[in-house]
Amino acid sequence: MHTEEAGQPEEGVPGSEAFGTLMQHKYEASNVDMVTEMVNMINNQRGYEAGSKAINTADEMTALIKDLKR
Repeated sequence: MHTEEAGQPEEGVPGSEAFGTLMQHKYEASNVDMVTEMVNMINNQRGYEAGSKAINTADEMTALIKDLKR
């Protein structure tokens, strides 16, 4: 899909000039340990959720203190 931000699409033959090639069944060469990456993603998500809950709690406490002053 052409957008102004992306510019004009370039078409070419894979493996020629500045165009790369696609390799099928090359998961082993990707140097990615899927299990480790999934565990890291879950840990990061839980950390984000904990931080978000802490901010919400702090906001609620601030609002409560503000109401008590009145």
